[in-house]
Amino acid sequence: MNINKKFLLIILVITGILPVSAQITISGPTCVQAGIAYTYTINGNSISPDSPRICISGGVIAGMNTNCIGTGGISSFAVNWTGGTTGNSITVSSSSDSNTLEVNVTGSIDPGQIDSSIKQQVLDTLTTPLTIICSSAIGGSCTPSYKYQWQQSEGNMIWVDMVGETNQNLIIGKPLSREMFYRRKVTETDSNTVGISDEAAIFIRYY
Repeated sequence: MNINKKFLLIILVITGILPVSAQITISGPTCVQAGIAYTYTINGNSISPDSPRICISGGVIAGMNTNCIGTGGISSFAVNWTGGTTGNSITVSSSSDSNTLEVNVTGSIDPGQIDSSIKQQVLDTLTTPLTIICSSAIGGSCTPSYKYQWQQSEGNMIWVDMVGETNQNLIIGKPLSREMFYRRKVTETDSNTVGISDEAAIFIRYY
């Protein structure tokens, strides 16, 4: 390319007649739950000579029930994620550029299940209940962190937090004088979602 042509290109770029190439970028949530619509934004698609195409792996464009569309100049769109935990992505591509955003899909929070062997205990007033064992919580976030809080109820209706009982399992530690019900509340701190386990019951046999 001779000097005159180089100067001409520089002038065209400076004046905006010939746009500078810019990479397509996709921004939006990368940790999501299935069945919820999440919004994503595209930048850089206006410089392509053709309309870029959006394709979803593991989900569909919200409101369209399809996994591929032309952008038509749009800068944002919503996706309903339906796939498993891996292989989910958004790809925006044109004849001159392409970019992919990988997305992790996590399930809703599973608060755990109480061990069926000790779910119901029938005891006298002199016997200490067995430790109530509850499985670990799962789901709720791609990088979950859980807070446990045990609750008790005298009639299986009104539940009250047990002070200091924040471990995975519950040790009651002394005999009971009346029947009681117990369950575990789980809070996933990243998404601030809450789940409640099933209940354990301790019935008292009087003589």
